[in-house]
Amino acid sequence: MITTIKKHFTTLFLQDLQEKAGNTIFSVEFYKKNGEYRKLKGRFGVTKGITGKGSRYDALARGMFRIYDVEKGGFRTITVGQIEQLKIKGTTYKFGA
Repeated sequence: MITTIKKHFTTLFLQDLQEKAGNTIFSVEFYKKNGEYRKLKGRFGVTKGITGKGSRYDALARGMFRIYDVEKGGFRTITVGQIEQLKIKGTTYKFGA
């Protein structure tokens, strides 16, 4: 199933996607700040290695996802407006212009 969504979407929708993914591995395709296209396999809700010394803001409230990159073993923050596609539990979400 493929769902196309405009880039302007709400925080509630983002929270819904985060809840849908739960603690399972999903894929995301996005453009990095420098314009480079990247594919990432990640998970939400990872707490291992969190010491409390990192960012002290709510990423979701700022329109960002904080994701644990399972291939590179570290946390990444992705600006939601840069996301092209998310695949969560067999459903592909394409974010159109």
